[in-house]
Formats: sequence, C-alpha cells, structure tokens
Amino acid sequence: MLNKTPRSIVYSENWELIMNTIVYISGTRADFGLMRSTLVKIHQSSEFDLKFIITGMHLSVQHGYTITEIEKENFEILGKVESSPQDDSTAAMSISLANCMIGITKLLTETNVDLVLLQGDRGEQLAAAIAASHMNIPICHVSGGDVTGSIDDKIRNAISMFADIHCNNTRSTFVSVSNFVIPITEIEKENFEILGKVESSPQDDSTAAMSISLANCMIGITKLLTETNVDLVLLQGDRGEQLAAAIAASHMNIPICHVSGGDVTGSIDDKIRNAISMFADIHCPATEFSANRLIGSLNIKQHQVHIVGEPGLDDLITFNFINRAELFEKLHLNEGLPLILIIQHPVTSEVADTADHMLAIIDAISNFTANKLIVYPNSDAGSQEIINVIEAHESLENLSSVRNLERDEFINVMKHCDVMIGNSSAGIVEAPSLQKPVINIGTRQDGRLQANNIINVNYDSKQITAAIKKALNDETFHKLIQNTKNPYGEGNSSELIFSILKRYMGNE
Repeated sequence: MLNKTPRSIVYSENWELIMNTIVYISGTRADFGLMRSTLVKIHQSSEFDLKFIITGMHLSVQHGYTITEIEKENFEILGKVESSPQDDSTAAMSISLANCMIGITKLLTETNVDLVLLQGDRGEQLAAAIAASHMNIPICHVSGGDVTGSIDDKIRNAISMFADIHCNNTRSTFVSVSNFVIPITEIEKENFEILGKVESSPQDDSTAAMSISLANCMIGITKLLTETNVDLVLLQGDRGEQLAAAIAASHMNIPICHVSGGDVTGSIDDKIRNAISMFADIHCPATEFSANRLIGSLNIKQHQVHIVGEPGLDDLITFNFINRAELFEKLHLNEGLPLILIIQHPVTSEVADTADHMLAIIDAISNFTANKLIVYPNSDAGSQEIINVIEAHESLENLSSVRNLERDEFINVMKHCDVMIGNSSAGIVEAPSLQKPVINIGTRQDGRLQANNIINVNYDSKQITAAIKKALNDETFHKLIQNTKNPYGEGNSSELIFSILKRYMGNE
C-alpha cells in the first residue's frame, strides 16, 4: 500500500490552509528562475520546511542538466522524477507526463506534505496537480490565469482548476481564474467497436494508488490513440479516466467534446470536471446554469458551448419498464415491504471518514422494516472502507447488496424503489424524472441544481432516519414530488449532441 494513512484537507476558521511542509515541483530552469527569490524566502523561514521534487528538463543533459542550479542553493531535494519523452512525438509527450505523475505520487507518499507549490503551465506541474489533488494535498498555483494562445493555456487553466490557493500576476488574470464504470459486457452487447481496453484499477484503496492508476490509464489511452486516425475524443462527466483521456488527446492535438461540464458538486469531482473542460474544444453542458459557469467562470468562448440537457435522461423517456412484482422476484426481494435503494460513494476529500459515513447509513436503515438494497460504490479511494462496512452488516434483516446493476436493471430499481438514499448523482439527475424521493447525504453533490424531490441531510443517523420517515410516509411530500420538473432536461440530449458533432465534423 502506497499511502497507509488517509488524510483530509483541513482549513482553519479564517479559511487559511494550515501547513508546514511545502513541496515545490520544478521541471525547468524557467520556473525555478521565476520562483527563486520566493523559494529562498520560504527556505530561510523558520515557519516552513521546503522540499523540492525535480523533474523534466532539469534532468536532461541535452538541456544543460540544470538541477545543478538548484543543488548549489542547498535546497532539500525530496527526489528526482525522470520524465523525458522517448522521442519527439505527441504520444511520447503524453506518456512522459503519465510517468511523471507516477513518480511524483510515489515521492509524495514518502513524507508528510502539507502543500504543493506549482508555477506556470508545464505538463510536469499538471502531473503534480492531479497527483496532489487525489492525495488530498492542497495546491498553491502561481501565475495562473495568463493567456498565451497555445496548449499551455489548457494546461495552466487545468492546474488552476485543481489549485486551492491562486497567486496571479495581475488583477485581470485573477478575474479569469475566479470567474465502478459500466461493465464491458454492457458495451459489447450493443455491438460497439472497441478500439482497445486500458486496465487502470488501483492496486489498493489508497489515494496514492488512485493517482498512479490514472497515470497508467493515460499511458494506455495514449498508445491506443496512436493506433488509428482519431478526429475527435468524446468525454462525459468528471471521472479521472476522462481526465487522463483529455490530457492525452490534447497533447496529441485531437479535439475533445466534453458533455456535462460546468456542474458544481463540491468535491474533487469539481476539479476534475473543470480541468477536462479546460482541455475541451466543444462543450455540451446539461443546463443554462452550467453553461453560464463555463462561460463566466472558466472563460470558455460562448460559441463553443451548447446546452443539451443530461444524456442519462434519454433512456427514461422510451424505457420499457418491467412491473414491480417481476423486479422483486428477480432480485429476491420481499414484495410486501417497501424498497430502500442505497448508493453511497466515497468522498475523496473526506476519505478518512468514509467508514463512519457508511455506518451512519447502516444505523439509520436498521430502524425500518423494508427491503434494503445496497449497490457497491465506485472505485475511488475509500471505496473498500464502504465495502467492508457493507460486508460486516450482511446479516441485517432484509438487506441485500450487489456489486453492480446493469443499466436496465438500475433504471427499473429506481422506478420501483420507495426512496433512494446516499450521494449518487443518479438521485440528483435521474430520480426527479421518475418522481422518486431522494435523501442526499453529505457534501458530494453540494452546489448541484436540485429538484423538489431531494431531502438534504448530513452524515447523521438521526437526520437520515427522520428523512426516510418523511420520504416513506409524508403524503404532502409525495404530492409535491408528483409535479417535479427535472432541471436537467427533457430527454432529448442524444439528438442535440449528435447534431452538434455532425456540424463540427463538417457532415451537416
């Protein structure tokens, strides 16, 4: 295991990050030269312990082996990460960044790091930003918000999306900054052509393993993209795999269309989603709110943004539901009891509390005589903690768990459940179209648009219990949600996205 102690980002009451050990990532003589005086001041301070990770051109003999400039200042070097591309191709550049990310992740596990300090717009800094974010290490980004009109813009803006503290050059740059996956069998049965498969499962449940898995994913995707002529990469949402693909495609000059950008969820997903948006060329957000955020806060050009609704709703409009009795028989549920559907994912920034979050849910649902169907969490750091809690309570009356529900099964379960609880985006995005009560627990979906079927609670078993009672028994609430309007669209996203892609590709 790479990182044995999960950590959470901690802020003091005045929102200043509490820190001591600072790690600066330096990849070129340029970033070191620009930051030298600042780094010397930090180094000489008794309040901070400054360490360096050296990578990039600093370690290249061809580029002067400029690590010597850092060594002569007597800075402490935590380690060196070799990341020189094997050749001059765009694919080699992408793979080198993934290797850089793996090396930086390993080094960050070797000491207690309170802050990662980054400057500028180099790929090495982006690799460090992704690694640090997945390990819940705060980031300070210097010189964000600049505009240079090249891929550097995308990299710089993506780093800014991961950063917690922004130190910009001018007021104008400040404004620009401020302003488990579907089983492959489900894809195969649709007879889609599969270019290749990239194994990217983390070695264990640690934040460091998650970071390394994304780097490996980036290497695999890069290799596959070199094997065929790709005109556009289509990405949806805010998963790390999509970010790996976005970085790879951008470095290979392949245009990107990003669906569902601009949302706000209050977790590391925000950073990943926004970073993907920074790399994308075409943006298909679900709502006007998300579109305005892309344009106003992320400085995406208006002509690149097309509101399409949420694609997940399209299935619900034409879906052929099975009846409740058939579903309950298939899943071995008691038809005479209500059905509570539970989906709880880990929150990467709260990974140390993951087990307690799930225990609060178990404590609450144990108060009800009902079918309790738990769907296993995604593969983010902390997922094994949730699984351990589920497995430890398998003997709970009327409780059953499944590792995965195929899409058709999941839609039927949402349709026929009596209440859905946890922190899944399906409760926010899809459940309103089915007029289902949803108890949204914790912070994972903070900031997202919500319909009136949502009851928000904290990780508190008493609050969850009270919310379940309301969802099951409150007739006034039931009448209210029968008229729920879904803010994420009406189920025609696929037609809109298809039309946009045709127009972009010159086929219309």
